[in-house]
Amino acid sequence: MPAEFAEASYILNDKQLNKQDRIDKANEKLSDTGYQVHPDSGRDVQLFVHSDGKKGVIAHRGTDFNGNRAIKDVRADLAYMTGNETVFSKEFSKRASKTKKILKKIDPNMHITMTGHSLGGASVNHSLLKEPDIRNRVDNVELYNPLLHHAGSSKVHTKRHEHKKDVDDQLNNLITIHRTKNDLASAQKPQHGKVKNYKQKFHSTRRTNPFRDVFDKVEQLSAHSLRNFL
Repeated sequence: MPAEFAEASYILNDKQLNKQDRIDKANEKLSDTGYQVHPDSGRDVQLFVHSDGKKGVIAHRGTDFNGNRAIKDVRADLAYMTGNETVFSKEFSKRASKTKKILKKIDPNMHITMTGHSLGGASVNHSLLKEPDIRNRVDNVELYNPLLHHAGSSKVHTKRHEHKKDVDDQLNNLITIHRTKNDLASAQKPQHGKVKNYKQKFHSTRRTNPFRDVFDKVEQLSAHSLRNFL
């Protein structure tokens, strides 16, 4: 189910619709889940709350391949994958700050899941590593073909009296990474979490693709698609 919220996060970034239409479209997409968009949701970080008020999902939006900055964003994604975290450091910090604000506003007893696809998976992971208040509040994390970089481990920020080994164990228990077997973005060994591999089920039918100069072939972009999990 968390993949549906990662998909809804893209809907809430649709620049061709006004804000209310985006919310209505996302709520329609999630109508069978019992969840709806919370008013504090934005374009990059969204909160979905179940009708029972006891469960919530926080989603971070991934790279929108349909946006007018798509090719530039994909190139930035690849820079991150090669270890250049600075390409997203400011954006990731903003997303972590927004997530903390959302968590402070909601019922402290609400069961929280975090999710994200691609860039969204990377920013969720960043938030968990850098913000103890986030990882200590979240109950589970589901990432889909997240961007994983090649430069080794990112530093985990700990609070006083926290031991890094305990935090590593906590993150390993929290995070599940869902990836298609031939996806390039998530091909590296993750710093934390367990990995579940899936066969690719979505295949592009287009003969040409604007990302051919970025990815080796169209099928690799298809392997990265969130559609493989829906």
